[in-house]
Amino acid sequence: MKKSGKFYFIAIIAILVCFVFQAAQAATSEPGSEGDPLVSKGYVDQQLNILLEKMRTIQFQNNELTTKVAALQTSLDEIAAGGAGSSAQGYTVIEITAGQLLLAGEGGVEIILRSGQAVAISGINGDGIADITAGKSTAYDLKSGDALPQNHLLLLPRNDGRGIQASTNIFIMIRGEYTINE
Repeated sequence: MKKSGKFYFIAIIAILVCFVFQAAQAATSEPGSEGDPLVSKGYVDQQLNILLEKMRTIQFQNNELTTKVAALQTSLDEIAAGGAGSSAQGYTVIEITAGQLLLAGEGGVEIILRSGQAVAISGINGDGIADITAGKSTAYDLKSGDALPQNHLLLLPRNDGRGIQASTNIFIMIRGEYTINE
């Protein structure tokens, strides 16, 4: 019987220790504290709505940025493929291969042929390309088929079909909007 008495004594001590630990834990965690947060359903719903609104705003901004990136990528692809280009700030040196056409874009374009040979292309009304270096008179306008002189400032004032066609590979300095076609 002595063994069973020790057993009961140890069991009672273990149960008392468990009660003491539970009481200590309950005393340190107050309802509403960090250890035992107490929030209402309304508060949780309010916080969720705030997060959802932020997510919607971010999604909208992401969609706008995606659209802008796609438009910029399309412009870059056109320029890389020899499509539309612009050098509005200063002159840009470009190479055009034999047979390619350069047509004036919106706002006109200035060209200086640096090397190679090219011919003028008149506009839809037969207007030529103004040779600013040669003079002001319309006698200095280059018409379709006329050879472009090297190192002359040439003006294509609007996008009415005026341009140049490279007879050989050429290098030009250009300022303004333009399109290069095969």
